Amino acid sequence: PHRPRIRVRGGGGGGGSSGGSGGGSVPGWSRKFGKASMLPMDGSKSNDGRSAVIQAENCTMPSLFMWETDASSPFTLSCSLQASCTPFAESAGASIFLGVKSVTPLSCVEISMLSSSKTWRVEQHADGGRTLLKEIKDRNLRNLSYSTVTLHVTSNALSLSSDGKEIFSGLAAPPGALSGPIGVGGINAKCAFRAWRVSAGG
Repeated sequence: PHRPRIRVRGGGGGGGSSGGSGGGSVPGWSRKFGKASMLPMDGSKSNDGRSAVIQAENCTMPSLFMWETDASSPFTLSCSLQASCTPFAESAGASIFLGVKSVTPLSCVEISMLSSSKTWRVEQHADGGRTLLKEIKDRNLRNLSYSTVTLHVTSNALSLSSDGKEIFSGLAAPPGALSGPIGVGGINAKCAFRAWRVSAGG
């Protein structure tokens, strides 16, 4: 199917990335921020961009890979997400990015799965700073284990479940914060995702 290109201001990124398709060769994805690499998953039967590994073990700043198909709210995003990191490493894990307006400075909503601290964190990045919207402990998060994540996104709110358990529902976001391109990334961890899917309807 046709994958329309998205345009994001600031192709360069923190940590010296030059943007573009660097950092690996996974169809449908391009690195926009950071130094991590995205590679096809070992043993994957098809390199269609629905599964990949993000090598960000030595990245102390977040990395962001943009999905090159637009998603208009409301929509549902689902995938199996994993992060492998050093136990008790600060803020180590995988992230999903929503409503990416720019990468320099970063402007988006970031949902982090921090397996090191068994925490889900939702932050808004804007104007060179960040605002914590929600932080929830989840003792079911396990290092090296996949979590089946489902995000329901509307124009001004989002809901998250992990392995069928509701993490939060109807979390309000500032007007327009959730509209725009989406992405995935990691920090201080080797991350992986499988069965990436975005479908219309929140």
